[in-house]
Amino acid sequence: MIPRIQKWLTEHHARLGVPAELQPLVLINVNYKYVESYPIISRVVLWFAKDAERPSLATKIADPGLTRAAIDSSITFQDKIDAALGHDLFLKIIEVADINDRMVIIEEACPHRTFETDLKFAICGPERSHARFARTFAAQMDEIGTLCGKLTTLDQGGPAKRWGDDAATRAHHFKNDCGFDDAIFPEASIEFMRDALNKIELPNTPVLADFVCPNIFPGPRLIDNVHPQLEDWNRALPGHINAFRFLVPYFYSQPVDLLYPDWALALASALADTEHQSIIAAPLGKLFAMIGLDAKTQADVIWAFIMYAAIFEMQDKLDFYRESPFMIDGKVDSFKKWTQRLCGVANTEVNADYLLASEENLKAQP
Repeated sequence: MIPRIQKWLTEHHARLGVPAELQPLVLINVNYKYVESYPIISRVVLWFAKDAERPSLATKIADPGLTRAAIDSSITFQDKIDAALGHDLFLKIIEVADINDRMVIIEEACPHRTFETDLKFAICGPERSHARFARTFAAQMDEIGTLCGKLTTLDQGGPAKRWGDDAATRAHHFKNDCGFDDAIFPEASIEFMRDALNKIELPNTPVLADFVCPNIFPGPRLIDNVHPQLEDWNRALPGHINAFRFLVPYFYSQPVDLLYPDWALALASALADTEHQSIIAAPLGKLFAMIGLDAKTQADVIWAFIMYAAIFEMQDKLDFYRESPFMIDGKVDSFKKWTQRLCGVANTEVNADYLLASEENLKAQP
């Protein structure tokens, strides 16, 4: 398949504005170890000119399950967001080509490091330190907060809504799907989430897909939002959930989980750290403020959104790995622990001590 794409790029290089000779670098997608075919994952190839350090172009070999209609709808969505924001948020999709009976998405390549790579340098690199992680974390939260704040002003029409009942319905579905009883996911925790989210009324604003660190570049610039469920999400989810769907995987994934292994407690502690003793408390408070939430007076609403986003992410992963017998049991076990922590910290007095102890693992360097 790659030689065919290479031939196609050579034939169309002048129109695309790239060199005639490009060499491929195939990026490994670990999901293919567990799921052979699924429309939300694709095989990504970066294309480099001779002796170049940065890619000239990116191509994504779409899964056969991804329809052209879903791709076109996603492209229309991101074009509308770019126009509303007045700048290119998304890396541009240049063309969708039919090559060897497979759809290949051809798009702009970003020359910069992703959020994930910058975090790895700040937490795991030879120059890791409090100062470097603090700068990296604050910059990323500021960029995401600014973006999410702007997105919450883009009303897509329709009546404003209180989302507590929808969140509770999703929570009950997840609870039943995992076979969790009240000892793992108490009804009182679901009611807490319902009541807290029903305190605020929100307009219908855009919901993003693929909003995770490996897919975000400084700016921020985002990879394309091609996802078969994007239209459904924009009807079924509040746009405010973007910030929290970013934060939950941010904290439970590497490298941040190496610093804060208990991601739920880390977020709860940051909310409780009103004196901003830790690295993460002030930037998170600023992010919440940018989407119209006050960490001091609306901590319950913020925690309810964290629960809502976590439930959405866990259900999404449950559906993804459902047909993978090597993964599903481990995922359910992890989700059991996460759910208990999410419910537990909502009823536990927390402070900044966990964060301060965890941050001591960073070497103090000039």
